[in-house]
Amino acid sequence: MKKVVLYLLCFVVLMGGLTSCKKETLNTKYNAVKNISSLPKDYTKSIINNDLLLNGIKVSNGYFYGKTDKGNFVQFYDLNGTLVWEKEYNFGNPDETYYFNIVPLNDGGFILSANSSTHQLSDGSWVYTNPIITKCDKAGDIEWMYEYKGFSDTALQNVFVLSNGDVITIGYTESTETKTTGVVSPSKIYLSKLTSEGKLVTEKYYGGSDYDSLFHAEYIEGKGIVATINSQSTDGTFSASKDGYGVSVVALFDESLKLSWYEKFDEYLTDDSVSVYKDNIYILSGVNFGDKYHLSQYDLNDNFIKKVLLSDKGLHMISGCNNGILLQSDTALNVYDENLNIKSKIPFDAGTVEKMIECKDYFLVLSTNITGTLPQPPYISSIWFSTELVYSGYDDKGRLLWREAYDSTPEAFKHPQEDWITIDPSVIG
Repeated sequence: MKKVVLYLLCFVVLMGGLTSCKKETLNTKYNAVKNISSLPKDYTKSIINNDLLLNGIKVSNGYFYGKTDKGNFVQFYDLNGTLVWEKEYNFGNPDETYYFNIVPLNDGGFILSANSSTHQLSDGSWVYTNPIITKCDKAGDIEWMYEYKGFSDTALQNVFVLSNGDVITIGYTESTETKTTGVVSPSKIYLSKLTSEGKLVTEKYYGGSDYDSLFHAEYIEGKGIVATINSQSTDGTFSASKDGYGVSVVALFDESLKLSWYEKFDEYLTDDSVSVYKDNIYILSGVNFGDKYHLSQYDLNDNFIKKVLLSDKGLHMISGCNNGILLQSDTALNVYDENLNIKSKIPFDAGTVEKMIECKDYFLVLSTNITGTLPQPPYISSIWFSTELVYSGYDDKGRLLWREAYDSTPEAFKHPQEDWITIDPSVIG
């Protein structure tokens, strides 16, 4: 147990602390971006104010949105951003805050997965809430519900719907025998498959005697799920670790939930390290946690094709690009073709890309830009920043057409108390 806690602490400090702080100290003078022209008229004030482009799920006639900051609601907006309906889903626990994942269906309805974080009460007792999957019709009414009794809140990290309506989930979970006792037990990768009527067809566990957890997963239609996994196990399915410390694994599971293959990576992977393009899998791995990276290419049968060494700083992969493999560096958006040749390099200085949306005549990049530091409680070790959400439109040649930014600083950060202090990022690292 000590080894696990130490590893997690080192991992958080190294990857969530030093790496991000190093990146921030490259420039401790933060500036808001300059607006250029205006957003297209299709992006109404309501669409922007309700954050539908970044966090909404767009369908042919509008947007689904899971709003759980003040109650557990799913909302549906039309294409103009007008609220059509909202439904509250508490699943018998009105005091719990759920985290929703919405997958739209062809009939206008949607699959809704709901998770609530395990937490401890003031009396020392723990609250566990079972993950749930429901199918809802186009009005938001529940048609069926399946409850994963005794599973961890990470069991349903990703949910995918097959062409026949069946539902596949992937995540990781502790042993159901020890979870309810408050004792932390090793976790395994967990997959399940439900019919379109909500009946459990099969479930699979993969892992060893230590902790195996999921970073990220993508569904490849007709092929299965490609997953990025962190494994501390020296035995079991992956047997990836030599010393009980985490090793990155990329695995492919078929639609029957069987493990097709996996590859172990000694280099560092994150939750945005894998992308699928033209029936190939592309993997971005950090070399010695530095500013060098390998971009590797595999086919769906686990055949290694090639890899290239990249030296751009701050690289991370952006999913959802139909024109190639899209990587963001500190200064540009870099698009590579299926053979790992650079196609285009678009200068970019508007923060960290959160999402890319491809439209008919342009593509839209949504990014979070830091505009300054904020006062914070002295007992908080991470730095609080003011931010803006930037909407940037580019033509197919990578020319910037328009850009607008809107304040996205969390409300809780905007109201400092008398004893709050501002930390200079340059003193950290």
